[in-house]
Amino acid sequence: MAKAGTRAGTAKPHLYRTAIGATITAAGTGYANGDIIYVTTQHARFRAYFRVVTTGAGGAVTSIALVNGGNLPTDVTGPQTTHHQTGAGTGLVLTLTTQLRSS
Repeated sequence: MAKAGTRAGTAKPHLYRTAIGATITAAGTGYANGDIIYVTTQHARFRAYFRVVTTGAGGAVTSIALVNGGNLPTDVTGPQTTHHQTGAGTGLVLTLTTQLRSS
């Protein structure tokens, strides 16, 4: 007998979003080229990671590159606060471009 929410012999797919890019909403301060930053949400299985490519005056981020799109909940929308894995910058906010995936 199949479990609730499944078809006989098949598991229900897990839907999630992965980041495929981001727009800088607020550039922050104190960042350096090469810093690794991430975005996570309450129900994220894996964080989305980005690398700071270029900075301007005061360490304001002017460009980033996607390192790993993560496994984010399907309801991730709007500007997302970032955290730094390396470096000491603060205040960078990104609006993610995501793609729906299933596993």
